[in-house]
Amino acid sequence: YIGSASFLAEVESVVHRVRAHCRHLLYVCDPVLGDYDQGMYVPESLIPEYRARILPLASVITPNQFEVEKLTGRSAIKDDTELFTAVDELHRMGPGLIFVTSTNLPQQSADKVVMLASEVDKESGRRTRYRMEVPFIEGNYTGTGDLTTALLMAFYTQFGVKAAMSRTGSVLQSVINRTREYHDTNVGISGNPTELRLLQSKRDIENPKTQYDVTTWVEE
Repeated sequence: YIGSASFLAEVESVVHRVRAHCRHLLYVCDPVLGDYDQGMYVPESLIPEYRARILPLASVITPNQFEVEKLTGRSAIKDDTELFTAVDELHRMGPGLIFVTSTNLPQQSADKVVMLASEVDKESGRRTRYRMEVPFIEGNYTGTGDLTTALLMAFYTQFGVKAAMSRTGSVLQSVINRTREYHDTNVGISGNPTELRLLQSKRDIENPKTQYDVTTWVEE
């Protein structure tokens, strides 16, 4: 979460300085702007700052659909095709790999969460698309966005995009279910009951139990 243009400018400066010494730096950005439930978390004036300063530097970005729409100036994206068209616009701004961590499309089932991804081959320009569905778990949980990005990058650097999505989906299901169970039996005891049960989920993070299907295809 970054709430000011001056903070974004400092991030830009840091990335430039680090890249001067490590040109293969993998810079991952979760452009936290908002979501459909709460609207914008940050001033609208930061959107052009992200476009001009941050996206050209980012190797990977992890927006939700709301943030994709804001960054591309689109609204009411209605299907996967339109969403990937918007993602291609983001690719042209800089990032070679984009994970759309959650979508809100009319066609999707209410009991599913959909994650999409797109990766551009630098030499050929071909784009590999990815799509995964996992069960929707009712509730409001603190930190799922941060956990999603952290898991995706940890698994991506070891196993690639497809396995990263599948493993991330598995871990998120385990962590959120464990958090929900704790909430149901301990609400009001101490602390925030919706705070993710990360330490208690260590084994699931290290060894995801379920592997979710990820559909892949290539577009020229």
